[in-house]
Amino acid sequence: TIYGDGTQTRDYVYVGDVVRAVVAASKSSASGIAMNIGTGIETNVNDLYSTLAAIADFPTKAVHAAERPGEQKRSVISPARAEKELGWRPEKKLGQGLEETFKYFKQQRDRSS
Repeated sequence: TIYGDGTQTRDYVYVGDVVRAVVAASKSSASGIAMNIGTGIETNVNDLYSTLAAIADFPTKAVHAAERPGEQKRSVISPARAEKELGWRPEKKLGQGLEETFKYFKQQRDRSS
């Protein structure tokens, strides 16, 4: 279920890239500095659903429900400070990260079956 029309955006970042940022921060002398860990790319929820549905070979169209009150319409952040202070940049594109994540969870499910 997608709440609202699905045009709301977020800055989705691959979990492996986040882990690399945390490791870089732990090795850095930078202290007390706020940094954004993201891609700097807005992706709307409809595109996120379509990408994941294609990866999962899930032919069902998204169901839309009423918009949630107060939901933020757009969210994107700049990772420039993390690049400057930590030498960190995101490496995985959204589709690539979703595909790897999906494969991982599919393998886990298959192992426990």
